[in-house]
Amino acid sequence: MAGLPTIEHRNQEATCYVGNLDPSCDEDLLTELFNNVGRVVSVHMPKDKLTSEHHGYGFVEFRDEIDAEYAIQILSMVKLHNRPLR
Repeated sequence: MAGLPTIEHRNQEATCYVGNLDPSCDEDLLTELFNNVGRVVSVHMPKDKLTSEHHGYGFVEFRDEIDAEYAIQILSMVKLHNRPLR
């Protein structure tokens, strides 16, 4: 996929797992939401190869670990499309 950093180049310490996502959620929405609490480097939502729909979770990589930790504190259990983020 063009534009996404390879796994070797991702900062695992600054990457947050985001679960319980509504099917209508997309990478642009997650980027916009998480940019409010930190500097987002990339968003990745694994998708089903046949349906091209995401699996209900994603990964948000921040510029540094401090932003990632702050995002977890602020956005944990915040409702997005009536579903609490985990």
